[in-house]
Amino acid sequence: MRFTLDTNCIIDVEDDRPSAPFVRKLVSLHQKRGVNVAISAIGASERQRTGGYAQNFSEFQAKLKAVGLDSLELLPPLIYMDITFLDYSVWGDENDHLEHDIHNILFPKIEFLWMDYAKARSLPVDVLDKNWRNAKCDVLALWCHVKHGGGVFVTSDSNFHAETKREKLGSLGTGTIAVPQDALVIAKRQ
Repeated sequence: MRFTLDTNCIIDVEDDRPSAPFVRKLVSLHQKRGVNVAISAIGASERQRTGGYAQNFSEFQAKLKAVGLDSLELLPPLIYMDITFLDYSVWGDENDHLEHDIHNILFPKIEFLWMDYAKARSLPVDVLDKNWRNAKCDVLALWCHVKHGGGVFVTSDSNFHAETKREKLGSLGTGTIAVPQDALVIAKRQ
């Protein structure tokens, strides 16, 4: 069974938050008892805790190494110019609506396309708004999970756990969405 860690799990470990021990234990089960733990590579495109964004993918790899998560498979997201790193992204299929469907469930009040979002808010189009970018990264994290095998998506982000969204996301093939503690329980049952 595949477990996909989102960026919040990395932050949990970096900051030694209450979920960190569960993430670490889940990672320790990687490649044992049929457990496969991976990380959505869109995490490299997320806003850094210090502000700003990584200049290259190796910054993300160094962060993973620093917190002991560098042995995990990285799941490439869809390519988005000015967001993702081209060598760690994949081309999409114009007939595949999964990304759009995930977006509509997670962020029904945020426009799917940057240009539409910027126009609706009278924003300059040459600099991506951090809120739109964050929503796109969250969508692509779940997209990575589904497209690369599904199983259990591990996140402490409450937006993914909302009762009104759980069934809709499940219909898209997301499998189980769990907080780190619950994901560990599932992994130990393997």
